[in-house]
Amino acid sequence: MRRWQRYWFRAGGPISSAILRIAIATSILWMLWRLRDGYAGSPDTSPHGLYRPIGILRLVPGEPSPMAFSVVWAVAWAATVAMLLGLRSRTSTAVSFVAALVIASYEYSFAASWSHDNNAPLLAQLAFLGARGGDAWSIDAWWRRRRGDAAPAGHAYAWSVLLVQLAIGLMMASAAYTKLASGGTSLAWVCSDNLRNHILVRFDLAGLPRTAIADWLVDSPVRWKVTAALNIVAQLAPLAACFATRRPVLRALLGSMFVIETFALDAVMGFSNYHWLPLGVVFVDWDWLAARLQRRAPEPDRVVSVRRIVRGFVATFVLCDLVIAFYRWPKIDQRLGAYPLSAFPMFGSIRARPPYGEHQLYEILEGRIEVVSDPRPEPAVQSWIDHHPAGHDLLGARTADEARATLTAFSRELQTVFPNLAIRTLRAQLVSIQAQPYPAPARLDRVDVATIAELSRHGSFRCMLGQVDADRAFAAPVGLPASDRLASYRDGGFTDLVVGGAGLARKTYVVVRVVVPGEGERTFVVGARS
Repeated sequence: MRRWQRYWFRAGGPISSAILRIAIATSILWMLWRLRDGYAGSPDTSPHGLYRPIGILRLVPGEPSPMAFSVVWAVAWAATVAMLLGLRSRTSTAVSFVAALVIASYEYSFAASWSHDNNAPLLAQLAFLGARGGDAWSIDAWWRRRRGDAAPAGHAYAWSVLLVQLAIGLMMASAAYTKLASGGTSLAWVCSDNLRNHILVRFDLAGLPRTAIADWLVDSPVRWKVTAALNIVAQLAPLAACFATRRPVLRALLGSMFVIETFALDAVMGFSNYHWLPLGVVFVDWDWLAARLQRRAPEPDRVVSVRRIVRGFVATFVLCDLVIAFYRWPKIDQRLGAYPLSAFPMFGSIRARPPYGEHQLYEILEGRIEVVSDPRPEPAVQSWIDHHPAGHDLLGARTADEARATLTAFSRELQTVFPNLAIRTLRAQLVSIQAQPYPAPARLDRVDVATIAELSRHGSFRCMLGQVDADRAFAAPVGLPASDRLASYRDGGFTDLVVGGAGLARKTYVVVRVVVPGEGERTFVVGARS
């Protein structure tokens, strides 16, 4: 307990607290600017049927009205500017946090999960609540001097600075922990083709141009593995800085990795979270630096008494943030809607197959709906088709009735949205998105594996979905001739199956080859052994 008190509740630090107040306000203003033109959506333009409130919005009955949202938007800007200037600093910080959190939370209240681009400034502002950030470099301080009031003395400023530092450190360390935990003792996140495949999924799968550095990295195993190792080191360093608070130079050096990682995230992966950058000031002991520049002794390191509410706030924040950051199973942050408290699992999965020391095929299986029409769908129509959830739903279909219902509903919606589209056939395909192993060129290729189901404009339906378990598989033909030519598909290849045979491997798709009159041999999906 004594070490806890000595760490958090030390005297001194008004300059560090003031600079951090300005930095957090700058970061929040930058965030609001990024959200200004429809980036976050607003109640008058958002898809209301998908509204699923997270975080603070769970306390609000119903969806915010356009007028309420406009008021919150104005309050967020005004309060954050007041925080920046140090006008009623603690009150403006609290009001700014609530308003900015409502705006940021609303953005992700229409998605299955949230992204993490705004977590850093919001977490920093949450940790800064109640801080005496206006005792220096503020309108509050200027007004106090003008009235002739004595300057505050003997207050504990360190806890708020250190709590913000811990919030940033835990967020970054959570990302490193996820990557290390995913790979286990094999260090697969580093020692495999994982980062190469992550880059391909990030850019090539989305049809985006790679950054210059990403393009350079995927051409050499040494490059992507060294970069992966440096990424984990950079993400652990800010947390290490939290244990070097009495070594200002080491603390600043470790904290600088947060700034470097922010730049690297854009240079490699194309995520420009530059509104995080002002928060880097939290890793500098500005009071110590000011004392060195003025050639005076720093304030003695002594414990200061604080109110019980402050002690409770610090303990509660540390406990909650630790649990959220490192308790990954199940995704407790997303399930609780605890935004902005969140784990940071960005790119934390392993996109490679064991043995990790070998270059191997990387594959993603997806369901895709092919629309055969006259004329062919235009690019905008095709984009709508490709992003419709029906493709994913058909990938998980287990019976012909499920597949028929999904295709029928999709057909009706497609015809409603695009009434001039002359649909002939809807064909649901099992598609393999493949990256050939190094030294093959780094790219993703789409390969049709088999047909899941087909629905014609006249209502005729064809499907072979049947039963697949550990010991057997059989097709149940609908609109197709029977066939016993079964095969399993796994890791980019087919293996013939004996009807009634046993021992199907997990994560295997069973298909059947059937001769369709007038079309020749076709391959249809029977089901999956998950």
